[in-house]
Amino acid sequence: MIRQTALLAAWSLVGIAQAQVWEKMLAPGLTYRMEADLLTPRLIHAFRLSLASPEVRALPEIATGKVFRTNATDSRETLSAMTSRTGAIGGVNADFFPFNGDPLGLMIRNGELLSFASKRAVFWWNDSESGVGTCTTEAILYLPEARSLPLDGWNEECGANAVTLNTAVAGVSKAAAPCVQATYRIVDGSLSVGGAARLELESVALDNPSVPVPEGRVVIAARGNKVSALGPLFPGNAASLTIRGTGLDWPRVKHALGGGPFLVRTGRIGIDASQQGFNAAFSANRHPRTAVGITSEGDVWVVTVDGRQSISAGATLEETARLMLRLGCLDAVNLDGGGSTTFNLFGITLNRPSDGRERPVANALLVFSEGLRAANGGGSAYSIPVPSAVKVGDVIQLRVVDKWGGAVPNLQVVWAGGGAGWIDQGGLFRASAAGKGYLAAWIDGIIVRTSFDIAAK
Repeated sequence: MIRQTALLAAWSLVGIAQAQVWEKMLAPGLTYRMEADLLTPRLIHAFRLSLASPEVRALPEIATGKVFRTNATDSRETLSAMTSRTGAIGGVNADFFPFNGDPLGLMIRNGELLSFASKRAVFWWNDSESGVGTCTTEAILYLPEARSLPLDGWNEECGANAVTLNTAVAGVSKAAAPCVQATYRIVDGSLSVGGAARLELESVALDNPSVPVPEGRVVIAARGNKVSALGPLFPGNAASLTIRGTGLDWPRVKHALGGGPFLVRTGRIGIDASQQGFNAAFSANRHPRTAVGITSEGDVWVVTVDGRQSISAGATLEETARLMLRLGCLDAVNLDGGGSTTFNLFGITLNRPSDGRERPVANALLVFSEGLRAANGGGSAYSIPVPSAVKVGDVIQLRVVDKWGGAVPNLQVVWAGGGAGWIDQGGLFRASAAGKGYLAAWIDGIIVRTSFDIAAK
């Protein structure tokens, strides 16, 4: 499309010490950036996002659309699958999680509380501004006979001697038997922090470890000594719920994601890893990293750093903080990294996950734009000519050509490479190992893919 092509024409190639940097404006308020530092080595992919732009928006997304599925192994989802399912044009992985896919920290979407806060850092935003901080959240259930019951968890599996609440976003309410699971209809109110809701009891299940949560309902699960605190339960009983929080200006919080630790605070390195429960190796060793930060202009940087591989060593927390400072961030928060670090754009995984493939994750920060779409394929509209013989160590300048053989200007192409080599945003492919090389290119809403063999020297 002409509009997209014109926007992609915003391009720069500059040097930062030993690094090269490419920037491509994808839409008003959305720029993609790649850095290639060949000395460290280190590969970086990033978005710069203007929340006030009417052309783009950012949303948090839960894996599979539900916290839990009947089969626990299906509760996580790759970033590629999330972008495809939601129609997002790209995004990154977000919070830390256990194997069952339940985010460990705060998650809020469109004002609705999806996951309680932990003691770790959070990033929040609305349609025009964003911020970082730490916070607490709590919910209290008020039952007949003036009984009140603080909840131990929100959209999470009920532990021993605990009581939890699960909304429709949970999918199912999980509690090992013996347990009580009570389904309430939401009569009115809000499930936001600072909100309250009136409830009416519909049904009670005994020793059912997995109870579905329909829309407009919540399920209260209790185990151990909390069972007696929840009862007696009779259908039709009225109850109410209040949700409270500290630490943030909650009326401004439309969306939020947990992470940790802080990287930058008020324009200075402010790493507080030990205070947020991270060990020294997590901080001081180089790992793949994902981070989010806020500039003085109010723009948001969403950044990934590849690691644990010969072409990209990763970064320490301090190196990540310095990167966020260099990008102009006044505040920045580390998100889940390691094998979870993934950067997707137009349905293509642009970075190189350290597991060698995408790791299914618990949630993500996704970017949407109605004017930008990724097609399922390119047909014969474009192709990527590749030399017939490629050896380890070769550096090849590649081009996308149209069906008439004309070269597409490189500034209109977003490149991705995998397997036994990698490609920068100038179209320069480096063959790093013997094996199969994979290429993908996005051009004006069309994705072209190819593969080729790389021989040993």
